[in-house]
Amino acid sequence: MRSYQSAIVSVVLFALGAYWAYTFADSIINRTDYIKHLESQVFPAAWIPGLSWILPAGNLVIVLLLAFHSGQRPGALLSALLFALTALYAGLVYAGVFRDTPCNCIGVVRNLSWSGHLFLNLAGTVLSVIGLVLAGRGKEAVMSG
Repeated sequence: MRSYQSAIVSVVLFALGAYWAYTFADSIINRTDYIKHLESQVFPAAWIPGLSWILPAGNLVIVLLLAFHSGQRPGALLSALLFALTALYAGLVYAGVFRDTPCNCIGVVRNLSWSGHLFLNLAGTVLSVIGLVLAGRGKEAVMSG
């Protein structure tokens, strides 16, 4: 891989890792608020305890995968899937599919409009796909040195 391509891959994967690391840390450090925000969404109440652990665990798995060369492609793929699912959810809310509009207080950028959440998550999906494609082009370790 040419050095500029390697640099692009490094920046993309680092940005994704930083995003998911922050999301993970925020959900753990501000756990009470995180659970309240989950409860204000359209999910059944019975799902909240599981989601409150599964989502942060997924964030952490993505961070760990992105940190090691052998996990970069799976990490970028999981990142793309999670961003895409979140974009789908934001799009459904923005389109008014749900009877009540859920609080837009969950996520990295609190109180971002639902159209803003949709754009942010679509951009994250695209960035993840770029990382997935570019990480597959080189054999050398990108983030792990």
